[in-house]
Amino acid sequence: MLQHVVELDGSEVAKELTLGEYEIVQKDPFAKGPNNEDFSGWTGNEGTTATHYYRSTVALLMPSAMKLQFLFESAVLGHVDVGKWIERSLQAYRDERSDKSREDLEELCDCVTTHNMTSRLAIDLSKQEQKAHGILNPNGYVPEYQKPFSDDVLGVIVKAHLQTGSLKRAQRAVSLISKTTPLWIFSEFGEALSKIGLSNMKSILDEAITHVPKTHERLAATEQLVKSYESMAASYTELTELGSLEGWRQDKTSQSLASISEVFKEDGEALVEIAAKYGNNMLFQSVLPVVKKFVSKTSFAIEFARRLFEAGEESKIPQNAVSNVFRDVLSDLIPAFTLDVQTSSSKSPRYRYTSFRNSRSETPDNSKSSLMKGGELADLIKQCISLNLEPEIDQILTKMRTEISQISPTIFESFIPPFLKQLLDILQQQKIPLSTPRYRSFYQQTLNTYIKKNVDTEPTQPENWKREKKGCGVCEDCKFLNEFLIDPIMHSTTFSMSDKRRKHIQNRIEPNIEPNSQYNKACSGFEINTIRTTKPYSLKIEKTENKWKDKYDIWEKRSKEVEKQFQGLGMGRMREVLGDRYDELVELRGGHGSGERKGRCLRSSGKGSGGVDCT
Repeated sequence: MLQHVVELDGSEVAKELTLGEYEIVQKDPFAKGPNNEDFSGWTGNEGTTATHYYRSTVALLMPSAMKLQFLFESAVLGHVDVGKWIERSLQAYRDERSDKSREDLEELCDCVTTHNMTSRLAIDLSKQEQKAHGILNPNGYVPEYQKPFSDDVLGVIVKAHLQTGSLKRAQRAVSLISKTTPLWIFSEFGEALSKIGLSNMKSILDEAITHVPKTHERLAATEQLVKSYESMAASYTELTELGSLEGWRQDKTSQSLASISEVFKEDGEALVEIAAKYGNNMLFQSVLPVVKKFVSKTSFAIEFARRLFEAGEESKIPQNAVSNVFRDVLSDLIPAFTLDVQTSSSKSPRYRYTSFRNSRSETPDNSKSSLMKGGELADLIKQCISLNLEPEIDQILTKMRTEISQISPTIFESFIPPFLKQLLDILQQQKIPLSTPRYRSFYQQTLNTYIKKNVDTEPTQPENWKREKKGCGVCEDCKFLNEFLIDPIMHSTTFSMSDKRRKHIQNRIEPNIEPNSQYNKACSGFEINTIRTTKPYSLKIEKTENKWKDKYDIWEKRSKEVEKQFQGLGMGRMREVLGDRYDELVELRGGHGSGERKGRCLRSSGKGSGGVDCT
């Protein structure tokens, strides 16, 4: 009887399963017929092939003492999800509360931490050896079996040790974290704190918080810690540690701000929350110096300024402090202003631990900073309007004109239209005339740049079949080719000649394009076909408008996209804000001269004249 039957990943599938000896030990395991067969007959030089599939169950018997070693070897190679394995072992400990279940859990966790310690040494040694041999690989080569388990797996180990009360083991696991302490583990710290006390947990917390380098994530981590402690402690005891915990939290916040080396946009909001929580001393002595130090990170500085203004409106920070700091930050921000923009702000979810195939590698950083959006910059201008900071508004708009001319059309389209629309909304809400010179000038120049970047001039359709010369200028064949190409009436011709001469003509027209190809017909300025009904074969060349049509299609698509964006701004508001340049810009003639824009062209499908009618 098998009392405990598991799959390769350690999950239980059966208990007390009775098996006959003949089901375990067999003289010829493939004596029975196959469960499935794949047969294919001969083809050409290949003979007949047949594959037989046997789907038999294999039971592996081993002493219980060998179970951990057997499964862990597979885990090291990435075939077992170690995080889930530890979670199952932890649940078994909770259910049984036996010495055996605790020993099994701790032995498994010790295997992981020991492996990571060994891996770290192996990686460091590999780097040193490769550097000594001049191998330019900064990460060094690490064999599959030496790769460490992820920080999320270490987080699960910390959770397990906290619940078993093994604080030294928990601290060792925290010390092995290579990048970022998983934020969810701080809820586990709070729960353990309510039972163990801050004095026993302080060294673990100190180590864990040092592995959370981003300010906004550190703030979130400590909030989880306090909330978890309050929730658990309030249920069965007084919050005796809350004052000490808040003191620890404030000390760690001050220390991190004093040594901060990098900021992200999300840190702007976090710094305002810190200032609101700890008061003006923290705002002026710790927060403001950080903002001024990294004010060249425009998205971060704008996020801080916006959130600071909102905190003043909500009475979270005194208005006089908000006004002083806002003006101070703005005076440094404007000279360093750049458009930190992006086309998408989507983020991948953060998981507690990775799947088994990734449980050995580092968890990817999914908290990549989202950069500035158009609506956020419009909010900043709204706040400047509320504080009557007109010179600062002029400086921001001037900076934007310079930046807008340098960004790519794709980013331009994702950032500028939302900004322009929201700014129009703000001006109307504030009862500011849209014809105000600073805003009219900005909209005229910005939309003019938008048109130049996205639309360009309308492609001119050829008036006839005249094309540029392409002949080599030496041989007689190319002489006739050039005569055909510059002829305004001739639409097609044929060259009946040897293969070598035909290829020469073909390569002069469209190098590397095969006759009769799909690309030939779709994208080339010529359609080239080989006629094989004559001797020698003939090369038929037809002039087409495909190149012009392709350019026109692209231009027309972009024109419609720009027109759609203009309509989204509101044509009535556009007329007021653009003034005397309304007709020019709405007709998409910005930056391309003041002449009347051509209408859409109706293409001619007939061959011969090559012309079209324009309306």
